[in-house]
Amino acid sequence: MDVVSDNKTASQPPQQQQNNFKENGNASDVNQCPAVGPMNPNQAAAQALKLAFNNDHVCPPQIATPHLSIQKMRELVVNAKQSSDYTPIIRTFGSVFSEPEFLNVSFLKTGDYAVAATPESSGLDENAVAELFAEVEEMPANVRNVLASAFERLVASLKVAAPRLSQPESLRQVVIVLQSPMLLDLDYHKSILGPLIRAIPLLPERSKDVLVSWWSQMSAERMRTFLGIVQQYITLRILAAPHAFSLHNDDYIPAGVRVLQLLYTANERITKDKLDYPEFYNDAINESIDLKEDFMRWIDNSGQFSFCNYSFVFDAGTKSKILQYESIVEQHHQRQEALRRTIFTGMVSAPALVFKIRREHLIQDTLSAIQRHDPADLKKELRVHFVGEEAIDEGGVQKELFQLILRQILDAKFGMFTYSEEARTSWFNSVSTDFDEFKLIGIILGLAIYNGIILDLHFPFVVYKKLVGLEPTLDDLKDVNPGLRKLLEFDGNVEETFMQNFQISYEAYGMVQTHDLKEGGADIPLTNDNRQEYVDLYVRWYLKDSIAAQFEAFLSGFRLVCESRAFDMFRAEELEQLVCGSPVLDFEELEKVTQYDNGYHQDHRVIKDFWSIVHSMTLEEKKRLLFFSTGSDRSPIGGLGKLAFVITRHGEDSDRLPQAHTCFNHLLLPEYASREKLQERLMTAISNAEGFGMI
Repeated sequence: MDVVSDNKTASQPPQQQQNNFKENGNASDVNQCPAVGPMNPNQAAAQALKLAFNNDHVCPPQIATPHLSIQKMRELVVNAKQSSDYTPIIRTFGSVFSEPEFLNVSFLKTGDYAVAATPESSGLDENAVAELFAEVEEMPANVRNVLASAFERLVASLKVAAPRLSQPESLRQVVIVLQSPMLLDLDYHKSILGPLIRAIPLLPERSKDVLVSWWSQMSAERMRTFLGIVQQYITLRILAAPHAFSLHNDDYIPAGVRVLQLLYTANERITKDKLDYPEFYNDAINESIDLKEDFMRWIDNSGQFSFCNYSFVFDAGTKSKILQYESIVEQHHQRQEALRRTIFTGMVSAPALVFKIRREHLIQDTLSAIQRHDPADLKKELRVHFVGEEAIDEGGVQKELFQLILRQILDAKFGMFTYSEEARTSWFNSVSTDFDEFKLIGIILGLAIYNGIILDLHFPFVVYKKLVGLEPTLDDLKDVNPGLRKLLEFDGNVEETFMQNFQISYEAYGMVQTHDLKEGGADIPLTNDNRQEYVDLYVRWYLKDSIAAQFEAFLSGFRLVCESRAFDMFRAEELEQLVCGSPVLDFEELEKVTQYDNGYHQDHRVIKDFWSIVHSMTLEEKKRLLFFSTGSDRSPIGGLGKLAFVITRHGEDSDRLPQAHTCFNHLLLPEYASREKLQERLMTAISNAEGFGMI
């Protein structure tokens, strides 16, 4: 057998090895055997006579452990290429890759098969494994067939043994097999990859934790390869399923998702060069899942498998739908509770949350409206009515109210937020005490989310991190105070150039205030040696401590509406998309999905002129058009191709301006006589969008 062994008898059959031991055994051997304690000569002699009489032995037979070392692998490959005889490789593959006890001691970094694995290190030389599999791809088909057969036997035994594999060494086989390019071949999905994916979730929890630890040390390239193998398997399994198939009825798909969870957890532990979270989205799951069925399984808490428990596979659009389902269920419960109170108390409770607002008292009236309602009412369907106006709120009036409030409160002149021209973001004013208004902003964010309204909001990303409970870091400061990172990157003498200490100054109510970043900060000069400490202290103070009271009020308002299981699915990046939409505006995609009504169609002269005008607009003009037509200047999650946009013929040629039903993303466009008139009327309308032409 062309494998490396741990002693000179490796090439002999096991029975011959046992016979050798028995034949060569004597009193001295017995006295040296570690299986028994120290013996005096008389005890050793007695034991030797007993063994000889019974033809037995006191120590276990020392059978060699075949394994494939890196050096031996290379020798086999070189010899096979030179001789064109792959028989030694075939025999080696057949023995080593089919038996877990042999494979688990192969390809080790030290070359010593007895090296132990730990939760921190598998001991495997994964580069050597990759080298082998690259060589295999160039070998004759019969070699690959033998390797495939060996893998089949290996994973079959793994599936049976998985619940009992508690030692780290026993998990090396999983890491090795997952590196094989063979798993990307559809021919081996049923016989190798499927059983492997079914087996991994059956491992004890501690063993799965070990795999996560090992995988968290992989390169991004190798992690992407592992991820691609599992994602492809799940996707093809779904695409090959019958039309009416439920993803919950195939044990292999949930097993695949559980393997993805291990990879996702490992990736989250990586501090740099990790995979981007959208790589864990599975498009087939997002497109094929019966979301209502899965949502009901999730809230039922009956222990049934639910994809909602593995929400990293969902894109932001799917998570948004889950949030809507949760909102519908919550609103249904609210209506039932209102009906119950009416029956038993005679008190009639409004089925919707109604705000009556005076335009000249936006903030005061909105705060009063919120304070008049129980917090549970905030999850009811929202209706807004501007006093003295006829517009019925089908969604568009809500959008306008929110935008007007945000614009007023976020204005630096209002004093609650500061604005960074360099970063183009708004940040909490640490000296503002308008805590009710901060709470109002939080409530508005929550209401916008629950009512599917996109806001024109320019908060730095760290705000969304803090909303989901993550701690700020130096990277977050670039969106608030980009200059501080330059301090860390400065190559010169920091002390002489900046002449700064560990005390910072800021303006409050027209007066300069100071704050020591650490005790005695005024007397501690900033130097090249301590600048990292300075930056760390500044980040904590600026992003957390200095605005703690203001952010807590903001967070409390947000949680009044958004504290829910569905909300917990969102990453900070996805939450930002949910609140603000995407700034990327692809009007080519919007044109492809636009519907037409009342005589208009895509080849109509006015429609062709309209799109010609739109595509020639500046980005700012396109934002104004979008705001005029939908109430928001950003695209929904998934882009403008996901927007249900309708253009309706609004009568014959006239001097009337275009109008819009913002609640329905519906543009009303008269049949203007010329392209020039269409452009003039359209530009006039979108330049005066607020409260004008929006229905």
